[in-house]
Amino acid sequence: GDTALGLALKEGRKTAAEHLLSHTSAADLTAVNHAGESYIFLAAQAGFADLITKMAETHYQTLGALDDYEFSDLDQETAKGQRALFVAANRSVAEA
Repeated sequence: GDTALGLALKEGRKTAAEHLLSHTSAADLTAVNHAGESYIFLAAQAGFADLITKMAETHYQTLGALDDYEFSDLDQETAKGQRALFVAANRSVAEA
């Protein structure tokens, strides 16, 4: 199932997600739900680019270097074969 952070991201509750993220460890950022959706994936679906940046920064500061274009630890492929970058790019195209 989803964690409280996962549910906040899915429901578009940015303030709640920000609060929960501030209490989430870098190691926990790699968690996925039953559909294989990571927190970065859910944040991308919600359009929360600033939260994606915060997750990447938390990961980098705690667990070591994270290449600017390499999110594999945080952005695992979902059960449907999607990644956050794909979702974010499609969201940007749809909003343009």
